[in-house]
Amino acid sequence: MLNIRFGYNMNLIQLVCHEEAEQIFKYLTAYLANDNESKAKMAGNRDAHLGSQAIHLAATTGNKFIIDTLIGEY
Repeated sequence: MLNIRFGYNMNLIQLVCHEEAEQIFKYLTAYLANDNESKAKMAGNRDAHLGSQAIHLAATTGNKFIIDTLIGEY
């Protein structure tokens, strides 16, 4: 698992949700389309700072597209 974002142990999906990088999120979702195990693992990871998962980070920004995609695809 990548250790990014100031040592908070965020993975790529979490970072993308935090930064609202929709185009990167769309690419990653397409890339992981047939890898449900990786999607579940990445979506379920909790950061070391507050224990936030990707859905929590997306909710803090209020990005409806990312929230809906996380719920439907991850």
